[in-house]
Amino acid sequence: MSTGTPDATTFLFTDIVQSVWQWETSPDMGQRVDRHLRVLRAEVELRDGEVFSVMGDGIAAAFPAAGAAVEAAIAAQLAMPTIGLAVRMGLPTDAIARTDDDDFRGPPVNRAARIMALAQGGQILVSDAAARLIALDLHPAQLRPVGVHHLRGILRPHRLWSVDYQARRPQQGSRSGADRDRDVAGRTS
Repeated sequence: MSTGTPDATTFLFTDIVQSVWQWETSPDMGQRVDRHLRVLRAEVELRDGEVFSVMGDGIAAAFPAAGAAVEAAIAAQLAMPTIGLAVRMGLPTDAIARTDDDDFRGPPVNRAARIMALAQGGQILVSDAAARLIALDLHPAQLRPVGVHHLRGILRPHRLWSVDYQARRPQQGSRSGADRDRDVAGRTS
């Protein structure tokens, strides 16, 4: 059961790409995941967001403003190459009310998880509603349309955008070789 009136909330859902394989093959994976979670929490909290769930090696966070959510996502993505992880991120905005136990549940959360699942490593996908709010916030994030997608289990298709944060990356010489050879969608060039 929900409490209060639904508010526009921008969610940030994250997941480490190929984490199961990395847990099996990388002895330092636990340390890298801990560092990654610390970075995510710090970036979320710095921008008035709230991590309301940790799901294995990813988070679910909520923000009152889309601009703050995209800024947290960009800052976290910029830190991931130094940790050695590729992280997919989904960032939709939806009207939702908190539940009686101060959580978020229902279709908006389901959509957030499905949008995140479509992202590639290093990519931030945002919903059409989030993209409009980011523009209204006059946030300088560059958004590239990636088309209309059917989200698994969701009835209506959703127009999605990818955040192009490449201009904010450190200069080529300071990036790892693996990071330098990947585009924003996480594909090797």
